[in-house]
Amino acid sequence: CPQAPSHMGTDPVLPAKYVADTRLPTDVGQFRLRAYRIVDGIDNDNLGTEPCVIYCADKVPFGSDGKLKEGVPVRVHDQCMTSEVFRSQRCDCKEQLKLAMEYIREYGGAIIYLQQEGRGIGLANKVAAYAMQDAGCDTVDANRRLGFPDDARQYGAVPSILADMNIGSIKLMSNNPRKMERLRALGVNIVDTVPVVIPQANPHNMQYLETKHARMNHQNLDSLLDSSTTNNESKSKSNHAMLPRRHVSRGGASASSGGVSL
Repeated sequence: CPQAPSHMGTDPVLPAKYVADTRLPTDVGQFRLRAYRIVDGIDNDNLGTEPCVIYCADKVPFGSDGKLKEGVPVRVHDQCMTSEVFRSQRCDCKEQLKLAMEYIREYGGAIIYLQQEGRGIGLANKVAAYAMQDAGCDTVDANRRLGFPDDARQYGAVPSILADMNIGSIKLMSNNPRKMERLRALGVNIVDTVPVVIPQANPHNMQYLETKHARMNHQNLDSLLDSSTTNNESKSKSNHAMLPRRHVSRGGASASSGGVSL
């Protein structure tokens, strides 16, 4: 199996400038959509330049009167056209996005949506990686055979977006320790995490979820994978795993009990 290309070091800082803010009525709830534009600094042609933020108007996550807002639940979510637009079942991205929208509808917070298709390798390369997975590779080996790191995503736009919104610290909505590490390296103050685990798996995304857990160290997936195995790896039970969090260690994004299921 090919070795992963080096992707160590801190992500480049990518200042994002505010563009506009508008209503976003959806089938999940009534939100607002806040657009930004990255002017320069991107060193990856597969990353987009127009991040945006989704939030609820009645639970505004902004700081005000010169004061930073602390402990804001924030999902840093990466674009997945294959699932979110084309309705693919090969990953859990669209379900995670919906869970995050439901969460901020109930508890407040924000979703920072970044244009990083295929963990930062772009749509065409993602399709090529899928073709390799059809032939037996997993998502990690497919990336490596294409000459990409396991995860090419960058989060350099996040600090300027948080600064524009007067957010001083966040509760990161994620299962991914790498995302937490990269954001902290950029100076983002993460005081807690919230697990984002889909209610059920399917036969098309089971290997992907297992690979994220076993090879990319994604946390909080044990109950989901266990319930899927119990159901002959073809049907999964709801695991009710997206809960308000009380505590997280600095070592990773591990789940805790308590709260209300979504």
